[in-house]
Amino acid sequence: MSASQTLSGPGDVYLLVITDAKNVLAEEPDDQLEALTSLLEEAGSEWSQRVEASEVDRQAGAFHVAFQCDESEKQAMMTRLETVGASFQELFI
Repeated sequence: MSASQTLSGPGDVYLLVITDAKNVLAEEPDDQLEALTSLLEEAGSEWSQRVEASEVDRQAGAFHVAFQCDESEKQAMMTRLETVGASFQELFI
């Protein structure tokens, strides 16, 4: 691949869906969930920036994460995310 070529994935938007989110690091201290959400936020920030490198270029794209849970688990999940300082929006599907 030459420097003038652009690496682009199959889409401009990437979505990571974490199903049964109530069980993600459920038995671990909050700092572990904080580390995970921070890492995911950093990934989103990184993917939102165009990369122009000597070997590979990458267009800016969107990277989102959805923590899926049942309606009955929603408030507990939102409280966990708020507790660790994660930024999020509620999504209804």
